[in-house]
Amino acid sequence: MSSYSRMGVAIWTAAEDIEQGSLKVGKDGISLTLDSGKELSYRTRKSVEYTVNSEIILRMNGKSELIPLAKPIRISLNPQILVWRPYQASIGQTIEDIYPQSTYGFYGRMRGEINDTLYIIQKIKDDTRFWLTIADPITNTIFETYAIQYYESEALSLFDIDSFRRSIYRDIGIREISAAKKFMSIIEGAPPSWRDLSKLLSNVSIPGLEIKKTMRETLSQLIPNSFPVSIREELIAFFAYVVRDELIVEDPVDLSFHLLSVPMLGALLRGHQRCMIDGTEWPPYIKLMTLAARGHLESPKRALPEFVKNSPWMLFWQKCVELFPNWLDTAIQTAEELNQKGRLVLGLPNRRTDAKRSMTAWRNRLATTTYNLRIMGNVEPTSIGLSELAYIGAAYRWPHRHMKFIARLGAIGENTPHLQIMTLPLNAAERIRRIIPSAIGIDWTIRTSNLKLFDKTTKNWAVPTDRIIDSLSEEKSLKGLQKLYSFKKPSKTHSISAKEAKAIDFITPGADLAELENPMYMKYFGFTNRQLRNILSELTQRNIVQLSYEVSDERLVSLATVAQGKSQKIISLTESLLENSPTSLAMLTPDGSRAIILSKMPEASVYELARGLPKYGFEQDLIVRCMRPTTFKSYTHDLYQRLLREDGTWDDDVSAFLSQARSKRRELSESNA
Repeated sequence: MSSYSRMGVAIWTAAEDIEQGSLKVGKDGISLTLDSGKELSYRTRKSVEYTVNSEIILRMNGKSELIPLAKPIRISLNPQILVWRPYQASIGQTIEDIYPQSTYGFYGRMRGEINDTLYIIQKIKDDTRFWLTIADPITNTIFETYAIQYYESEALSLFDIDSFRRSIYRDIGIREISAAKKFMSIIEGAPPSWRDLSKLLSNVSIPGLEIKKTMRETLSQLIPNSFPVSIREELIAFFAYVVRDELIVEDPVDLSFHLLSVPMLGALLRGHQRCMIDGTEWPPYIKLMTLAARGHLESPKRALPEFVKNSPWMLFWQKCVELFPNWLDTAIQTAEELNQKGRLVLGLPNRRTDAKRSMTAWRNRLATTTYNLRIMGNVEPTSIGLSELAYIGAAYRWPHRHMKFIARLGAIGENTPHLQIMTLPLNAAERIRRIIPSAIGIDWTIRTSNLKLFDKTTKNWAVPTDRIIDSLSEEKSLKGLQKLYSFKKPSKTHSISAKEAKAIDFITPGADLAELENPMYMKYFGFTNRQLRNILSELTQRNIVQLSYEVSDERLVSLATVAQGKSQKIISLTESLLENSPTSLAMLTPDGSRAIILSKMPEASVYELARGLPKYGFEQDLIVRCMRPTTFKSYTHDLYQRLLREDGTWDDDVSAFLSQARSKRRELSESNA
């Protein structure tokens, strides 16, 4: 790949003083070197500007090329944004799941998610655009640099919640690397006996298999060479624990954190421990792994992302998870007890001291850790002076500061609809609706979790799909629905502090109780357990936040139901989905004639509803669409923090979102011309 380490620039050190020099990139961003040898950085000279006469773009072949500009561009040295993001130059240009499409296709390369690279955003003098530089500061290599649109620059400052959490887990995993190495060291021990090895093989024949000098050398013969080296190492360690046939009695929470840097080993060990405790036969690991490597392994029953289906080792991992003993009933019972008591608990209710004395308590901690027992915070935006908008369409998909979450409804494609939810002040919402009339005003939002639908005997969810479909023929009132869920508009609007905004951001996406026991994890959010407890207690007393406890079941899949028509029938459907699905998030317009409901339920139930609701809705003169969310990106982990200004007011600058709309209209105009 061709790239550039320096660019010649004209440097403005004062109002009209111009000197020649060059530009280079370091970990702190861009610095300038005058021909005299003097170096300038934004840390030492805030007012410095420089002029570029060319841009660097990446061609389809993965090579960078220096292209002269039609006219010079003057840029402020001070960076607006300085972030590390994934970058994969070798892929050239890819199909982008974004609209409007990115300048020179950089978004697709950023989604390649290979190596972290430095992205720098700077202001351009007398221009609404910004200047982007993508570079490797270690080698002082500039891959790309050119002007981008405002909405592109704002998107680079936002992390979705999954990326944010992965960065925390990666950091903690590095800190826990010594503990992980201790668990991985088993592979350097003595080899297993033929008797021990036979426990693992279970009617699988491995030609030429022999006992070698170490556990690693012996067990590596079982693992396909096509698997990545790091995955092979984790699997060798896992199989070593299987043949050793000893229960790891370390506290489940500690074990999870110790194995963050080796996630497959951690997940498989937790599942295998459940087999050992229940005394059940474990999955035929070697057989499943061999079938996966050959492309013959039957997929798990639940829906999986394409990248998992196309990865043999991840498919093996998920198939094992499906076959491990189901302890969800234990986790659900614990969550139900917490909800009934209504206490604020920031940690697993079965304490580690109890687990040291009792296998029952230890088992409970393993179950609640495995199924992510968590505390959820539900916030009514109007209680703190905010409102919400929904937009369903193929356009305006760039993340912006007011975006709460965005979901793609259906398979990837240029015109695939996306559901976007925005949280913003009322005046900003009105401004958007004037320019984009198709934006939907949300007046009422509620989220439910119905743990009672889980049948502890069959260990499956019982979703009455016929009852949900039949609800379209019934009529309910909005007032009755609000009364059912004890919802009422706040009598006054509360102001919140920066600390309270941080606590709300922490709790609304859901916080695993196991993670709350780890001071290292809490440190990333700037809280101690006691501080968080005090703030949440205050917020619940002021009716700003409602708290509940939930668990995760990865077998559940998502369904988006969008309905429009007679309000009483739409409200009836909304109430039924809220009451009869494992989890649902419902959003209604002020008159109740339009509803957007996001639900999670078993795949068979999703299929029945997706087939039955639109058909029966048509018979009832309603428009009902059922779509499968195939991607979901949430930006809630710092939503209220980034919107709350220093003076206590809410940020109402929606230009980053609206500039996408102007861009689309301009492109349509040029296309029509």
